[in-house]
Amino acid sequence: MKPLLSISLTLATLLMCQGCDVSEENIPDAPDSGEYIDFAVAGEVDDSLTRSVATTLNINNFKVSAYAQDAYGTYHTLMDQVTVRRTGQNSWTYSPKVNWPGVPVDFFAVSPASVKVDNNAWWNHTINYSIGTGDRDLLVAVRMRAEQKSGPLKLNFRHALTRINISLQTDRRDVRIEVRNVTLHGAPDHGVFTFPTASTTPGTDPGEIFSQWETQSTTKSETDMTFFQSSADLPHTLSDKQWEAYSAGKFMIPFDLTPFEADTSLNGTYIAVACRYVDAASGETVWPDNSTPLLLRWHIDPGYGLAVFPLADTTPDSRWLPGRYYHYTLTLSDFPALP
Repeated sequence: MKPLLSISLTLATLLMCQGCDVSEENIPDAPDSGEYIDFAVAGEVDDSLTRSVATTLNINNFKVSAYAQDAYGTYHTLMDQVTVRRTGQNSWTYSPKVNWPGVPVDFFAVSPASVKVDNNAWWNHTINYSIGTGDRDLLVAVRMRAEQKSGPLKLNFRHALTRINISLQTDRRDVRIEVRNVTLHGAPDHGVFTFPTASTTPGTDPGEIFSQWETQSTTKSETDMTFFQSSADLPHTLSDKQWEAYSAGKFMIPFDLTPFEADTSLNGTYIAVACRYVDAASGETVWPDNSTPLLLRWHIDPGYGLAVFPLADTTPDSRWLPGRYYHYTLTLSDFPALP
């Protein structure tokens, strides 16, 4: 019997955003209203993605661009990647203040403000995004054709990334299963996100934001995202209680998972657990042994083998959707074998 994998999926409402960009001039024929543009932020107040996820309550800053169209149909830049900072529960400030121009305005925002918008033209907004260590969330908001009303302008922020977590457990008592590494393989480490052409709202389908991502092929550019790594003398020993390999989880780029293949190498989207099975009575390593396939030998330490868990067939629709939390629970029982 092979090691078992189960998945729990937490859904979070996400919205899609729309983008636009404009010339650097001020709007010549629309007089200022005399009222400043102020902001309010809306998002997932119920933190259904759990720990370390940005919500309305903990977004500290965002960056916003704004564009308006004059009477001749020409777009002009009103705000160019202006940083807006929290000053209270849902109060925000930026400088210098910008007046409502008296015509509809399109707004495009990203949080955190440190994220660079690489293409910022009125007809196209893109973010060339690298996940790095997977510890940073990414939120986007779009408000199209907004007009001056009483009170601040509400921006609906929605998650653009997927959150992944991995837990491990065992039902074995006759062996001690020691884990030195937990790594997710075959997911893109870079993607280009294009702001969509509709306002973000609580009713936007996550699939709409998914479609705004363009990722590099996982056969050419992929990341090995490490969730746990220990030294040789400090492995983690599994028990019948679930153990989270990285308690905060990792933020990943949404994409269609790649089917698993094992030929001359392991390929596809899968989790590999570097572990060994030690007899509880004698203290001798009973797996890996001489019969363990070379593909399941851990190249860093041959005294450990790999328990492999393909994800494409286990994950709903074989894809990671933005704003959703995928928690994979791995149960190590019998000696690992190739899937």
